[in-house]
Amino acid sequence: MFKRTIPLTALALALLTACGGNGGTASGGDNSFTLYVSGDVNVRDLYQKTLIPGFEKANAGVKVNLVFSEHGQNDTSMLNRLGASVKTDSEPPFDIMDAGAVKNAARGQFVDVLTAQKIPNLSKIDQKMLDPVDSRAMPYRGSSVVLAYDSTKVTAPPKTMAELIDWIKANPGKFTYNSPNTGGSGDAFMNTVLTMHMDPASAEKASQAYDKNVETQWKAGLDVLKSLTPMVYQRVYPNGNQEVINLLSKGEIAMAPVWSDQILAAKDSGLIKDNIKLTQIADPPFTGSLTYIGLAANSTHKDAAYKWFNYVLEKEPQAEIVRKMAGYPVISPSELPAELQDKFTGLDTTEFRQGFETQTDSDAKEAWQKNVP
Repeated sequence: MFKRTIPLTALALALLTACGGNGGTASGGDNSFTLYVSGDVNVRDLYQKTLIPGFEKANAGVKVNLVFSEHGQNDTSMLNRLGASVKTDSEPPFDIMDAGAVKNAARGQFVDVLTAQKIPNLSKIDQKMLDPVDSRAMPYRGSSVVLAYDSTKVTAPPKTMAELIDWIKANPGKFTYNSPNTGGSGDAFMNTVLTMHMDPASAEKASQAYDKNVETQWKAGLDVLKSLTPMVYQRVYPNGNQEVINLLSKGEIAMAPVWSDQILAAKDSGLIKDNIKLTQIADPPFTGSLTYIGLAANSTHKDAAYKWFNYVLEKEPQAEIVRKMAGYPVISPSELPAELQDKFTGLDTTEFRQGFETQTDSDAKEAWQKNVP
């Protein structure tokens, strides 16, 4: 298994190019395909140790050739090569992509429209998960920012963002969030407060494309965030997502926004005890994200690739994603073993509000730094 894994260094990229840019067909045969994956080591391990062995066992004779790029350092070049191959009707550099660039590939129509006719298990996915990419990519796991609270101290957690702000003001020192520049859970809290005070059309625009005009609607939200500074734990914003979880585990705070996968992993490890419960906020909800995979529009191994898409939506691979990554399943949690279903009590695993697009988010973090602490 490991011998077919290619870390995508500059040398490997050059070799793929020298072979005609054909990462997808370098292995040959209709019963094989190349899968380009980027991310951290835990993502690589998920593929190498769990998903690929399981798939090849379930699909005798079909081989997966994994090309891995740590931290997505080659995502841009691979996306550009895919786009060029589609435009010139030449062989793509891979057949399937699991990387942050998949959404851009969908916008460029470099990846195929996916249907339940070709991928029967696609019918298990809520359509609202497919709409943001026009069904040109498929999510296979997700995570979101949720509200964690100490149930021994909080008997009726807030249900809306307005209620949460009221609770923070009524319970000084019992809440915190990390500075937005140091982690996504703090960024989500900032984003959600700002979004509360934006008109829906501007909020939607801010999640899709850069338009500095929407930032004129941030003052009210920034004022609210500044008013909360005297109320947060020790009037100091923690450095990073993990530090917030540590404060929860020590009982220093009673409530905080946290990433679902990080808090679930902390529960599994014993760092977080059973008194810490999870819930979600509405009006608006915190942000979340889905991890998508896409099929190169010009792939010559589509029949084999469709089997992969269908496989990762089966019950056991989805259960392994929960076990190994503490991620949300994209199928209904009711299909998972009972002990895994309990992890998602109180959570809607289909709710993934998009945050601001990259430059808008950067501007928001800068505005927070200037106006809030």
